Amino acid sequence: MGLEPITLTSREYDVLTRLGMTTSAIAEDLEVTVGTVNKYYYRLSAKLNASTRAEIIIKALRLGLVKVWEFIV
Repeated sequence: MGLEPITLTSREYDVLTRLGMTTSAIAEDLEVTVGTVNKYYYRLSAKLNASTRAEIIIKALRLGLVKVWEFIV
């Protein structure tokens, strides 16, 4: 039995690629509430077993969920 691959929803991906921004800036950019951004942040944190934004980004990069240029705004 292997490990299940980690998959992201399109909204989780949207938040992930904006984690260099403040939560309020992400919310404004995605036209959602700060609470909604936090919900997706916690989902990403749980899926990647990470506790900080930097750790989420590093794990996502290592797992090939995103490429480094996707963080360039």
